[in-house]
Amino acid sequence: MKDHYTIGEIGKLFHIGPDSLRYYEKLGILSPRRGDNGYRLYTADDIWRLNIIRDLRELGMSMEAIGDYIKNRSLSSTVRLLEDEIALVQERLKALALLQDNLRQRLEILLQAGELPAEHMAETYQNERHYWLIPEGYRSDDEMNLLMQRLVRRGADGRLIGNNCIGSFFELNRGQSGPSPASPAGTARYTGAFLMAEDGPHIIPAGRYLSLVYRGGYHQSPLWAEKMAVQARKQGLTAVPPFLEILWADIHETADREEFVTELQVLVQG
Repeated sequence: MKDHYTIGEIGKLFHIGPDSLRYYEKLGILSPRRGDNGYRLYTADDIWRLNIIRDLRELGMSMEAIGDYIKNRSLSSTVRLLEDEIALVQERLKALALLQDNLRQRLEILLQAGELPAEHMAETYQNERHYWLIPEGYRSDDEMNLLMQRLVRRGADGRLIGNNCIGSFFELNRGQSGPSPASPAGTARYTGAFLMAEDGPHIIPAGRYLSLVYRGGYHQSPLWAEKMAVQARKQGLTAVPPFLEILWADIHETADREEFVTELQVLVQG
């Protein structure tokens, strides 16, 4: 068995770069001796230290704390260290369990999105919903995606995939007596992006909502919204803007626009 190893051999053994090894030496954690050629030579004393560094770094301990432990270790300090490690692992298990539940919910959302009946209008009752808002309009999908990214940072886990709590507000472009030449039918004015969350400061009111799900590109939203407004009038109801455009599946889940799933909702009264 060799009694010393070069910096390259140690690097391969522990999958660590020479800069990190020099940093550990600077902290006083490692003490390689110098060979006749001036190169660093690592001994068994350095190897057990590197084993400890590897184990403690995996638990997220800082290098300063690791150095302090190695220099001042005792049976009592090691017992405390192991107790701290157990507590840390328990916290990580709790976090992983929450993450697992969240991922399962998102999977269920995507599976449900594939089963939603498309192009079918239905009247539903929605409870009051809280939301975060970025009150900025947009004209392109790229602008929308930037707003969505800004919004999702406010959520609990910052995930976009499988998140059906994100969407936009929009109003149909129309004059008092219908669409105008400047704002023709089938166009919309987006007024903001929202993220529904229990801690949101804004509220979508409870009430009767007309709902419709469609598949494909977002250009369809104003066209379907026009039909929803017409359907509301046929039922003796009034569609109260803005419309909600809720994203069930979009560019974050699929590159095929035909697989996009969007739900439109609008409050109706009458």
